[in-house]
Amino acid sequence: NICFIQHPAIFIIVYSFYTSSIGVMVDTLRYSGRDRYIIFRMKTREQKVVYMRYPQHIENMANQENMIVIVDAQKFLPLWQRSPHEVDKNTCAGDESTWRKDYKFHHAENGFAKSMDSPVPLADVNVHIKDGEISCSLNDGMTRTLWLLANGVKEFPILVRNHKEKAKILSKYASPLSSLHFEPLNLFFAITGEKYPL
Repeated sequence: NICFIQHPAIFIIVYSFYTSSIGVMVDTLRYSGRDRYIIFRMKTREQKVVYMRYPQHIENMANQENMIVIVDAQKFLPLWQRSPHEVDKNTCAGDESTWRKDYKFHHAENGFAKSMDSPVPLADVNVHIKDGEISCSLNDGMTRTLWLLANGVKEFPILVRNHKEKAKILSKYASPLSSLHFEPLNLFFAITGEKYPL
């Protein structure tokens, strides 16, 4: 079960029977003018708070085939490691010590250090199904996903673009409760109570 708890302009996704949570809010970022973003708040292993955002452009909010899936890091990693693409396999191979040597890791470090001033965009994930086996590849966001894994973030949101059904299948295999997927516009409405995100 999932419930939204209002707390001055912030909603918390609470996983019943689960020990952790992700905060979710809608805000206008300083650099974005009138555009507003769904913003996710997470904690690292050391309890540092970090933020991610959707969308990069407000018009993406209404794409009914885009889905946000909350994934369990330890369930998502094996799916990524089974990617049909070598670039993905090479990127996520190894462990934390290997991931931290990624040539762009310092960029992710700088990005997450900006916190609420500039939340990091969600990774854009492809879901592959072959012979009944599920795997994932990333269109965008490999290094930021490595950063989340290396810093012990237990659950984090990802974007599955233009394929609602595959997003639902991914949530079955990789979400903490096997059901955490959201249409962005519906999530926006649930948080703000508005009829249209203007």
